[in-house]
Amino acid sequence: VPLRDICSAAPKAAIEMLFRGVALEEGRFGIRSNCVAPGFIDAGLGHELIAKPGIEDWVDGLRKMLPMKKFGAAEDIAEAVLFLLSDKAKYITGQSLAVDGGLQL
Repeated sequence: VPLRDICSAAPKAAIEMLFRGVALEEGRFGIRSNCVAPGFIDAGLGHELIAKPGIEDWVDGLRKMLPMKKFGAAEDIAEAVLFLLSDKAKYITGQSLAVDGGLQL
């Protein structure tokens, strides 16, 4: 969890720990518990923010911070969730999958 803002970092950390706790308690029943940590997504409110006039420099600066140099799409998050729900992830539990273009690095 990037520590850029305590008001968002603390709840994100709490959510990650909740999913880890569920993984510990429910794993014996074959229940997996993982979460997805999305980065800035060019959809919905994120798309509206990008389109606002007067903040082009801020948007460009945010994009430059990303190792992949681009914003994600809603489909990127959906694909990560589908993977975690699939049998391809049957031995993965208690994890937080960052789908953020490398922002957490």
